[in-house]
Amino acid sequence: MRYFRKGKLMISLLMLFLLASFGVTFAFWASSVQGSSQVGDGVLEIGVWVPSGYIGVTADGAGDMITLDEIGTALYPLSGNYIQMSDIDWNNQAFTPIGLSTSGVFSGEFHGNGFSISNININITHTNTGTTSYAGLFYRNSGLISRVSLINANLTLTKTATGVSADDLRLGGIVGENTGSIVYSYVSGSVSGIMDISTTANGQTLNTYTFVGGIAGINLGNIHNSYSNSTISSIANSIATTNNSSAYAHAYAGGLVGQNEGTGSILNTYATGNVTSEAKADNTGNRKQQAYAFSYAGGLVGNNDTATVSNSFSTGTVQARTQTTVNGQATRYFGYINGLGTSSSSYRLDTQSISGFVITPGATGTAIQNTTDSTVTSATQTNLRLESFVTANLLWSANDWMFDPTYYPRLKRNKY
Repeated sequence: MRYFRKGKLMISLLMLFLLASFGVTFAFWASSVQGSSQVGDGVLEIGVWVPSGYIGVTADGAGDMITLDEIGTALYPLSGNYIQMSDIDWNNQAFTPIGLSTSGVFSGEFHGNGFSISNININITHTNTGTTSYAGLFYRNSGLISRVSLINANLTLTKTATGVSADDLRLGGIVGENTGSIVYSYVSGSVSGIMDISTTANGQTLNTYTFVGGIAGINLGNIHNSYSNSTISSIANSIATTNNSSAYAHAYAGGLVGQNEGTGSILNTYATGNVTSEAKADNTGNRKQQAYAFSYAGGLVGNNDTATVSNSFSTGTVQARTQTTVNGQATRYFGYINGLGTSSSSYRLDTQSISGFVITPGATGTAIQNTTDSTVTSATQTNLRLESFVTANLLWSANDWMFDPTYYPRLKRNKY
């Protein structure tokens, strides 16, 4: 009997050890990043602690964690892998875009992990640069950004320059320019880009470009399963004051992306905020002077240049404003309004307004590149909130999105 009891005790201890080992193994698996290098798979489902190879990011950076603004510093490079481990409220204090201080590109991984980043305030003014300026939560991205819940963000980038021939501004809620992947992320708040450049040089050709979007100013990478509920404003002003000079102003504004170009891919996305682009060109010279203004605005994409937009929709009011003068007289101006950019199986609400020259989606021979298979059709707000409509017409997965007939789809495992 004594040997039986001892054997029973040993079996019990062995079972406890095996269960404990399984628990540790399962917990580690649950807290690991699964397939994070592929678009659409960069999701940390549970993430109860920081997995191996990642650095935790919290509001206070206590213990072995760091704060959000430490990413991109000497100890925590832009090539690192980071995972958010608490809600972060920036309390409307000034925030420097990640990578701005070194003009660097984020090439690592950042996972929101079901937490929020709220009340970020970015208000930057650049003067006399003559080079491209970027701003967003991240300066530029070529890596993977996943599950970011950016709530009540307030971003403004202003540029003024004199004596330059061209200048460029790229601003987005999450990133100024994206060549990597942004998945399962959203932004709410306001995003505003303003640029004024002028020249006093004879014979000067002046070009101003402003790209503003809810998630990215310019996208050449992947933005999938994401959305923006942000007010978007893009303003470009060019002023020439001498003879034989030309002033060009180009403003791009999109609810999700200002311009989608090259190999850019936008899939399973939407935008609900109001969008305004405004381009002004003035020339006060006395001889052979010219002024041109081009304004591009889209509920989802301001301008789509040979890239891809599919299974997406927008609902905001869109305005494209233009104004040009040569010695006080109105001259050439062009306003392009576009619900989505090039799209396939995409929907928008037909609630747009414009002053200037209108180019409708599907037209050819314009600065907006639309392919022959583009389809941009109207849909009611009621339908766009219904799981049955969205999953059938846009092919969205109920595993990624939750549906409420009183609101538009929301991402699962994100913070609201």
